[in-house]
Amino acid sequence: MACRDKFIEQVGRRFQILAVYTCDWSPENWAWNLARFYGGRSMVGTTKLREIGFSPFLAVIVRDDAPIYGPVQALGGNVDVANRNIIDFKFHLRLEASANFCHSTSSRSEFLMQSTLLLGLEEASRLQHISDWDGAVSMLRGDIEGAESWECFERMVGYLNRTCRWLVLRNFENLPDSLTEENDLDVLTDDMELFSAIAGLVPRSGGLGHYTASISGEQISIDVRCLGDGYYPTLWEVDLLETRTWCDNAIPKPEPVHHFFSLLYHARLQKPSMSDRYVTVLTDLALQIRFDDVAEETLRDDVRSASILSGFMKSRLYPVTRPVDYGVFWNRRFQRLLSGFEMVSPRVLRKRRVLCFMRRWLPNWVYQVVPYRLRVTIKTKLNH
Repeated sequence: MACRDKFIEQVGRRFQILAVYTCDWSPENWAWNLARFYGGRSMVGTTKLREIGFSPFLAVIVRDDAPIYGPVQALGGNVDVANRNIIDFKFHLRLEASANFCHSTSSRSEFLMQSTLLLGLEEASRLQHISDWDGAVSMLRGDIEGAESWECFERMVGYLNRTCRWLVLRNFENLPDSLTEENDLDVLTDDMELFSAIAGLVPRSGGLGHYTASISGEQISIDVRCLGDGYYPTLWEVDLLETRTWCDNAIPKPEPVHHFFSLLYHARLQKPSMSDRYVTVLTDLALQIRFDDVAEETLRDDVRSASILSGFMKSRLYPVTRPVDYGVFWNRRFQRLLSGFEMVSPRVLRKRRVLCFMRRWLPNWVYQVVPYRLRVTIKTKLNH
């Protein structure tokens, strides 16, 4: 108790204390709670987990009235704009105690994420209205919400909206009623590891980004797409997140124009054929966004739908990209109908490197000896 009071007093001399908590997690979920708290980094068997043990710990929420912000590189390698006062004070405490027992958040985004997980949605929201500490140390018993299972989908959405940039790509109209073990939920985020940690997801077989969430006792399959995974072109994924809107029940969704074209891209390039269900949804979306050139027969026609998709993507400078996830079907036949795009696969890039190497190191007389037609044939083969 004396050490606790001394620590609180030391923090209070440097910052304005807003709230103090004693947090007590269950031993069986300690490693899982810690991994989620740190944004997905597993702590099982690590030195940090052995150092801090499984005892209850103190959480002190403070306000810095004179912050000094600047770029800081974290231990994980990421560089973020952070409050130097907080970081310097943390390392001062660690040196004083000769132990790595003290953790702090250093940026607004990290504070929002970790305070929400640690305190819960309601208590974290209450902090916004606190100006001074009342002197009480509140006791928080229990694991991070969702450690075993989410009470309902709405609770998981609440945590994700407060801590992540994400959206549901499609089939969000009837959520959460349409959420069953038979139906996958397709989401896009800018950080797959962070998203999966907040949502408490467990990896499943089937490819990159395939997870399972326990919601209301059911195992729900969630496919997580993220920036740079090729599921959509990276620039398009950024635009989808930047322009997202929200359903009435706070579920983030694509803006209507992006919804139409991203669904057309998915239905045409990532499916063997256009299903009747997608034709119906796309026709309704075309009416909603006043895209008068689109009718049901247009969507079913390969050439005309390819022309529409090509026109939209070229106007936004979106290339055609193949997903990294090997579990996603790729429609090569429809891809060839898209005009103005070149699909460059890793295999083609390797062949082109060979061609560049030959051009650099082979003497000029070799090109004179090899017949022109044979040179053209070799170049064509290496580029395809």
